[in-house]
Amino acid sequence: MQLLVDGQDTLGECVLWCDRTQRVLWTDIQRSVLYAHTPASGETRSWPMPERLCCFALTDDDQRLLLGLASGLALFDFASGELTRICAVAPEQPGTRLNDGRCDRQGRFVFGMFNEADNPKEAIGAFYRLNADLTLERLPLPPAAIANSICFSPDGRTMYFTDSQDGAIRCCDYDPLTGALGPHRVFVAAGVVGGEPDGSTIDAQGCLWNARWGASQVVRFTPDGKVERVLALPVPQPSCAAIGGPGLDTLFVTSARKEMSATRLDAAPQSGGLFAQQLDVRGLPESRFRLSTLKIGLVGLGKIALDQHIPAIRNNRQLELVAACSPRSTVDGLAVYRSLDEMLQAHPEIEAVAICTPPQVRQAIAEAAIAAGRHVFLEKPPAATLGEGDALQALAAARGVTVLAGWHSRFAPGVEPARDWMAARSIASIRIEWRENVRQWHPGQRWIFEPGGMGVFDPGINSLSILTRLLGGGVVVQGAELRVPANCNEPIQAELRMQGGAGVAVEAHFDFLQEGVQTWSIHVAAASGETMALHMGGKVMEVDGKVVLDEPEREYPRMYEHFARLVAARQSDLDMAPLRAVADARLVGKHVTVAPFVE
Repeated sequence: MQLLVDGQDTLGECVLWCDRTQRVLWTDIQRSVLYAHTPASGETRSWPMPERLCCFALTDDDQRLLLGLASGLALFDFASGELTRICAVAPEQPGTRLNDGRCDRQGRFVFGMFNEADNPKEAIGAFYRLNADLTLERLPLPPAAIANSICFSPDGRTMYFTDSQDGAIRCCDYDPLTGALGPHRVFVAAGVVGGEPDGSTIDAQGCLWNARWGASQVVRFTPDGKVERVLALPVPQPSCAAIGGPGLDTLFVTSARKEMSATRLDAAPQSGGLFAQQLDVRGLPESRFRLSTLKIGLVGLGKIALDQHIPAIRNNRQLELVAACSPRSTVDGLAVYRSLDEMLQAHPEIEAVAICTPPQVRQAIAEAAIAAGRHVFLEKPPAATLGEGDALQALAAARGVTVLAGWHSRFAPGVEPARDWMAARSIASIRIEWRENVRQWHPGQRWIFEPGGMGVFDPGINSLSILTRLLGGGVVVQGAELRVPANCNEPIQAELRMQGGAGVAVEAHFDFLQEGVQTWSIHVAAASGETMALHMGGKVMEVDGKVVLDEPEREYPRMYEHFARLVAARQSDLDMAPLRAVADARLVGKHVTVAPFVE
């Protein structure tokens, strides 16, 4: 392996390749310096830091880096030299500092801590993640004395990490969309190769390259944890590895002179240097932390847009509401156009479109937005028919954009705890009571009773979206009675008999004529006799008649967070199971004409 930069770093670390600027970056932690070397010109630049720089990440702005300083996180601007603090990390543990860190495949920054306290071998440091909205969360991983080797599989579904003091490299399942972690397991046991595991990187074949501190080696492990090759270095303390270069086929390795005696330095004078070697395999572009906002245009300015979409977008730091379009409405402080085409021509920077129109006209608008290369958020129901949904799914996949079906009730605070409760039990039956006053919730909205307007299924489908989430799939509609006013095309009341997986009996009662307080409840009975219920649309959860959860409603903010994650991952979530249940009820249901509806 060849010496590229003879930096004589005390503790060289966190080497990364920037594919846009074609330079390799690293830090000398102990000297609080950031370095950048351009192989094409041979130029090496440095920037002093106000404290030790332990790790960092590229961002979607080439002029800025996300810094993991000893005490916390910050942003650094190359052009101005300005450093902007984001947050302190673990100030309650003054004996710890940040150590290793890498972005996951969706651009969230995952890092761990280093114990500098009196007992440095004690595992007291945690692993953390900085999300795109700059919120910091502690990850459910075992504490470490020296957190290291953080990297992610090419598909983002496996996270690797280690405590260098322990010696084993571990991994866990990692949901690339939500960031949820599964149980951790040993990837490479301690003692399989010499030295201590330090910084790692993943190549395009999913193999892990690990710098072995104290062993003068970088080892490539296959995805099943087997040693594939060992590369020797002329220094005893290699510290971190990255793959880059113009062809993404050059291995870069930092090293350290830390705690080396004069005799050892005489034997290894290149210690603290940056090394490079050509490979016969390719690496992956480094994931970047997203700083820019997702720019959104809103289509339709009805009650749901004003009450839910606009506040949810404006209160999310990842999002920016650029403009809206509506044939008649206006909003103070927001540019409003009369058509989607007019809005996109005036604001080509819009990346995503949220469509809040009645379902009968969404298809054409969504097709136009997708054809224009925009991501699409569809207010529920996502389409008027199943065929429309299938067509949108295919078009979005062909154009490589995200489409989201906005089943907002699935994001109620009680839904996931209820799902966990049900997963641990054999379920006997489910009863849905979804009743509200159409005059209160849809005043003057006659379209709701026109063909495609869904009638009482407009609120009822919210319960079906929760139901299909709780059951983990669709339901079979066995029978239904749909009561349709003589002057309407859509039902004002409906009764459904359904069956879920494992033969679970489900009944649903939808009513648009309830006066007073609405009823949005789902009652679940387990075979053991235990009961669980969700009330207020999933805001409240009861177990055996006692309230165990009652949290503020954040359905639309959480749904927009989900949308931002989908866009970052270039994934879609267009689940049609709730709409399929409605369609099946129409097919097998008995239609009964009732008294005309009068507003």
